[in-house]
Amino acid sequence: MKLSVIVPVYNAETYLCKCLDSLTGIPCLDAEIICIDDGSTDASWEICKRYAAEDCRVKIFRQDNAGPMAARNRGLREAAGEYICFVDSDDWIDPEMPMRFICKMDEDPAIDVCISDAVRNYPDGSEQNIFREATERMYTGDEAWKEMLLNRVFFWYMWGKVYRRSAVSGVYVDESVLTSEDLEFNWELFKRGRVRNVWYSPEHRYHYFANPESLTEGAEILKRKQSDLKVYKKILAGGPKREFSDIMKLYALRAIYDILRELCFHNAGDTELGKYVAEGKKLAFALDGCNAEVIRYVNRMCALTENVERARRYFSDIYKAVREVIVLSVPVEKEVAVYVYGTGIAAGYTAGIMEGILDYEGHVVSDGQPCMGWFRGKPVCRLSQVPEDSLLILAMNQSNQEVVLHNLTGRRRVIRLPVPDGF
Repeated sequence: MKLSVIVPVYNAETYLCKCLDSLTGIPCLDAEIICIDDGSTDASWEICKRYAAEDCRVKIFRQDNAGPMAARNRGLREAAGEYICFVDSDDWIDPEMPMRFICKMDEDPAIDVCISDAVRNYPDGSEQNIFREATERMYTGDEAWKEMLLNRVFFWYMWGKVYRRSAVSGVYVDESVLTSEDLEFNWELFKRGRVRNVWYSPEHRYHYFANPESLTEGAEILKRKQSDLKVYKKILAGGPKREFSDIMKLYALRAIYDILRELCFHNAGDTELGKYVAEGKKLAFALDGCNAEVIRYVNRMCALTENVERARRYFSDIYKAVREVIVLSVPVEKEVAVYVYGTGIAAGYTAGIMEGILDYEGHVVSDGQPCMGWFRGKPVCRLSQVPEDSLLILAMNQSNQEVVLHNLTGRRRVIRLPVPDGF
């Protein structure tokens, strides 16, 4: 068997056909498309059965729900291919991509992983480049690992890559990890020296669908960040090289910031807060600033993790200030349509505050920006679709507010929220 494509499937009936259509379009008879239904409760299993009946390359398996990594691990155990490729069930690929990479690796046995360009596709039909533009080139294993960590030309996702089977054989990741399982998987390959060279090509692309209903998008921020931190700490405990260790410490420090923010907003106790304050303080003092931006961030985290009270006061003050502006500035009686400008972290908290004050119309993104369709149960639209006399609440950090204000036209009423940069 030349190629095994592994597809973890869970309640993907809306998107699964598009995914499988792209995979059955792969021009290779010596391939298998392994669909692992992870306990779906919708029509996903019936769709899998239909495709298996129509194309003998489609092989289907069903298991009780255990999470996406459990499904991928099962797929790896079932796979017989010389090359391995992962595709999520709400995504799709350019069908020529796997075979182009396989030809490349057949020509050069020293290439263990090939990576494609990727775009993020949105429900409204728009798409956006995920990474910066680059030309095709060869990377050593260390060069590729650093590129993944810096998130420039490609990242540590398992999708968008074709792996030589010998590189991934016997590598199975902790199935309890909620997010960053892709990072742990690739770290296992690179730390063992299984990846000698990596080939990158922008010629064919992986299409990542920005599905707000996906497990990753829907997971609570706190649980996601705690899962991320668990993986970062595991990698740091494995003794990576100094340059990789510094990058990973910064990832861990940022995860701790997010965890502290969530815990403070949910009124967590001092014991739980203290655990992450102590971890953050230790990391902040262990991380050497390699540039001015990192130095500023580390200094801020040193101050923030001075003690539990300092952390609680920092985030509570932001939340109280935002709430006060909304309460004082947003009319309780709906004189005009009210929209929250933004779909990020600050917008999420603003939505929570607004729920107890006013039933606003929805969220807004700038014209030309991709539109998710829905955010926090409210519709998302572009600015040009919003009436000129609407009230816009700018739920983003100060730097982004300045950009928005510079581009606003017309006689719009705007409320600026006191959200600091780096929030």
